[in-house]
Amino acid sequence: MNIFVPLLLLILCGTAVHADTLFVKADAPSANDGQSWQSATTLRDALSKAASGDEVWMAEGLYPTGETASMPPSWAGATFDIPSGVRIYGGFEGTESMRQHRDWLRRRTVLTGDVLQNDGQALALDDPLRAENSHTVIKLTGNHDSTTIIDGLVVMGGNNTIGPGGGMFVEAGCPLISNCRFESNAAERGGALYAARPSRMRIEYSQFIRNRALVGGAVVLDSSDHTGWGAWIVNSVFQRNEAAFDAGALHVCQPNRSTVQLASCVFTHNVA
Repeated sequence: MNIFVPLLLLILCGTAVHADTLFVKADAPSANDGQSWQSATTLRDALSKAASGDEVWMAEGLYPTGETASMPPSWAGATFDIPSGVRIYGGFEGTESMRQHRDWLRRRTVLTGDVLQNDGQALALDDPLRAENSHTVIKLTGNHDSTTIIDGLVVMGGNNTIGPGGGMFVEAGCPLISNCRFESNAAERGGALYAARPSRMRIEYSQFIRNRALVGGAVVLDSSDHTGWGAWIVNSVFQRNEAAFDAGALHVCQPNRSTVQLASCVFTHNVA
């Protein structure tokens, strides 16, 4: 019996997955491998390499969804698609060796759908200055569990004229969104964030500032195809969001099907 123990240990060790940390800078070339700050790569390249359990550390700076070398309307579908189980952290200077040393408030890591950087003050979906913007800045497609983390990012400039979620679209599951700021996004539903089947999804210490939609100016939680525990929103601020028809800040679809919990949140100057 004992002769099989080393073989079993060898099999288990051989199949273990080693989590990796990928380093990203706004001005980095995609040819870099992203294995250190000195060889930091682009966000898009890092996301293409990242697997479940990996972390992506992002230095401060501006990260447009598209490149100005390509011409619109190709930017409409450009987005940052986050793989399931990957943890994204912003707020780094670009020299840190520990995640605890970052400062997402002073070192803003901005993901934007406004590729040309020409948006004005208007947030109308049909504003010509926003016509070339990406529909959705960040997408979480598929079912994401709580190991998917989005932390310390500023998300802005999404302009979804054909569907839900300007800043972020979550297809299903319970990702963690923490220390993020969603600002100046627009969509048909959920200007900043649209989450379908949000089972125990957690939003914490985040800000939703000046987003706009037809319904759910900042956030839409759609429980139409989900029953049980819903999203948990805690210690977050909803300010100056606007909806043309219903729910200036937060809209919960079919709330009788799932339980949405809110704690220590501030809602101010939202209109519908």
